[in-house]
Parts: sequence; C-alpha cells; structure tokens
Amino acid sequence: MGRVDPAARLRCARNLSQSGFASLIVLIILTTAVSLGMGIYLKANGENRVAEREVQGRQAVYAAEAGIEWAKYQLGQNLSWRGGTFTWEGGQTVVTVAAVNGTYQVTASAQASLARRKIQADLKLDEGVWVTSKYQELHY
Repeated sequence: MGRVDPAARLRCARNLSQSGFASLIVLIILTTAVSLGMGIYLKANGENRVAEREVQGRQAVYAAEAGIEWAKYQLGQNLSWRGGTFTWEGGQTVVTVAAVNGTYQVTASAQASLARRKIQADLKLDEGVWVTSKYQELHY
C-alpha cells in the first residue's frame, strides 16, 4: 500500500469545498430567478383582473344607459309601460318606470358578470321629444 501525498489530500478537499460553494451559488441564483418570475406573474395577473373588472363595469354602465334609451322608446309607443327586462350577451338589464305628475322616473339596473350599475333618469315628453331633467348613477 502506498502512502497518500498530503498535498493531494488537501487539493481533493479544496475541490470538494469549491464544488459545494458553486452549488450553493447556483441554488441562490435559481431561487432569486424563480422569485422574480413569480412576482412578475402575480403582478401581471392582478393587473389583468383589474382591467377585466373595469371592462365589466363599463359594460354595465352602457347596458344601464341602453335601458334608459329602451324606456324612451317603449314610452313613446305606450305611456302606460312600466318597465321590463332584457338579457344580452354577458348580462341583464332591468328597467322600471314610475309616472309622477307627467314626469317619468326611469331606473335601469344592469349587471355584467360581477359588475352592477344603476342609472336613474327623470324624463318628460316635450312636443314629441323626451327631455331628461335629471340623470344620475346610483351606487348600490
């Protein structure tokens, strides 16, 4: 049996030590990269959800406004019309009409997915033209 050179033994220990250090550095770099990637993904996903909710909110407002216009049309055909419901792709709009002293208070509630909006308008028929005397978005 031959003797092992002490210098060779020291070189072998140093190589093992450097190999462990390199593995640790690679692990830290990978962990940092994965953390950054997850952060970017979560931020983008959150912004996408906010944008989607904004679109749904706009759709609900437009649908409620369409309900007011629908009420004008229906009242132009029949002044005793008191409301109804219409369904559209992505939601539903409910319109109610209350007549008070020649003024028609129209309330249109619309829902687009999770977004809900309600608009109320006071309408008066003036020489065959509907005049809006009050228009407001109600929060509920």
